Amino acid sequence: MEALLARGEYSGLTLAFQGFVRLLAEGDQTPGQLAERLGLSKQAVNQTLRQLERLGLVARRANPADGRSRFVSLSPRGRRLVADGIAVTRALREAWAAAAGEALLRAFEADLEALTLALGVEVPAVAVGPRPLELCLPPLADHCYRWLVASLAEKGFPGLKPAYSQVLGLVGDQGARIGEIVALTGVSRQAVAALAAELAAAGYLEREADPEDARRLVLRLAPRGRELLAAAADSVAALEARFARLLGEARAGAFRERLARLFAAVTWELGERDARLESLARELAGRLGAPAARRLGELLLKTVGGDL
Repeated sequence: MEALLARGEYSGLTLAFQGFVRLLAEGDQTPGQLAERLGLSKQAVNQTLRQLERLGLVARRANPADGRSRFVSLSPRGRRLVADGIAVTRALREAWAAAAGEALLRAFEADLEALTLALGVEVPAVAVGPRPLELCLPPLADHCYRWLVASLAEKGFPGLKPAYSQVLGLVGDQGARIGEIVALTGVSRQAVAALAAELAAAGYLEREADPEDARRLVLRLAPRGRELLAAAADSVAALEARFARLLGEARAGAFRERLARLFAAVTWELGERDARLESLARELAGRLGAPAARRLGELLLKTVGGDL
C-alpha cells in the first residue's frame, strides 16, 4: 500500500478497496455479486463503489440481462492499479527472498499452494513450480476472512467489516488516539473517525475525551469489543486447526515454522529501518532543540493525515 501511494497516482487508496479491486480484476461484477462474495451489505458495497468511481478506478454499465442492475468493471486506471500492485508484490517477494532466502520462500509458496488447493480456493495455474505469492495470497486471504466473519456471526457478532480490524486491532488495553491509528495505517483521518463511530455505535468501542487535550478523543475497547477480540482469537485457533487437518500435522507444523522464520527475517529488516529512524530522530532533536523538533513532528504527522 505504501509503495502504491508513494507513486502519487493513487491518492485516496485504502486497504478497504483491496477485495473490490481483486474481484473486479477477475471480470465484471454486479453490486449484488460483490456484496455476496465480500460478505457486505449492498449499501456498504455501493458506498465503496462510489468512492472507487470518484477515484476513477471503476466504471458502471447497463446489465443487458437485467435492466434493474448494472455491471461494475475496472477502468483503464483501475487495471493499471492492478498491474502496479502485481509489480509491487513481486518486488516485495524479492525483498523477502533477500531477507529470508529463496529456498525458504519457495517452500513457503509450496505450502500456500497446497493449502489453497486443499481448501478448494481457486488460483491460476503456472507452468513451472509452485504458484507465487501474488497468486495465492489474495484469494486465500479472502477465503479466510469470509470464514472468520461467518464464524463470528455464529457467535453473536454479525455485520463485521474488513476495515474494522484497522481500528480494533490497534486500540489495545491502553487505548489509542485517532491520530495514532492514522499514522500507523495511512488511512485518512476522516475514514478512521467514521470507523470509530461505527464501532462505538455497535458497542465495540468507547470514545472518551483525551485527558491531555479535550479537543481530541481516546478510543478504548468496550466490554463487547473485548468479547469480540476473544471470540476472534478462538475462531483463528479453529481455522489453524482446520489447516492442520487438511495439510496433516507434520506439514502444518513445518508451515508454521517456515512462516515464523519468514516473519522473523522480514521484521528484523523492519527493525533495522526503525532503528535508523530512531537514530535520525535523536540527531535531529539534538540539532534543532526540543521546540523545533516537536514542531517538525507535528508537521510530519499532519502530512500523513493525523496528529497525536
